[in-house]
Amino acid sequence: YHIRTWRVPFAGDPLRARLPLVYGPNTVLSVAKPSAGSPEREFFRNGEKHELYYVQEGSGAFHTEYGEVAFRQGHYVVLPKGVTYRVSLASKTAWFLILESNSLIEFPPHYLNHAGQAKLMAPIIETEIELPKLRAAVDRRGEFEILVKHGGGAITRLTLGHHPFDLTGWEG
Repeated sequence: YHIRTWRVPFAGDPLRARLPLVYGPNTVLSVAKPSAGSPEREFFRNGEKHELYYVQEGSGAFHTEYGEVAFRQGHYVVLPKGVTYRVSLASKTAWFLILESNSLIEFPPHYLNHAGQAKLMAPIIETEIELPKLRAAVDRRGEFEILVKHGGGAITRLTLGHHPFDLTGWEG
């Protein structure tokens, strides 16, 4: 099938712009064409699936409790299940292909050697993998909403009295 995603209009923020195209019990493939970043005091957490964003167009950053991951056209960004994040756009619009999976998103085993390193024929270059840039803790009070996806696609709104990125480090 040829799914004509170029016909999907640019509108909304990255969460509300998601349009599921193909889905099953373990995987959802969506397209999102946001015309704005996430609202300032709103965050998202997928509590049921791991996410992989492929950036077809646009640039910006994913802001997580582990730091900031910048993106631009051609990048793949993996967000494990349970990560709280928001998206800011540096460009006017963006175009994402989003894969949600029950299984951990990792390199296929046939591209790895016995020590777990990528082989020369792998489509990935390990030196190109970037970790989040750790930022200072955000010690701020106020109302911050986290939209949590769970239970087969239901979204629950949690309101915190402090910023969700109020932590000082991570180990990984």
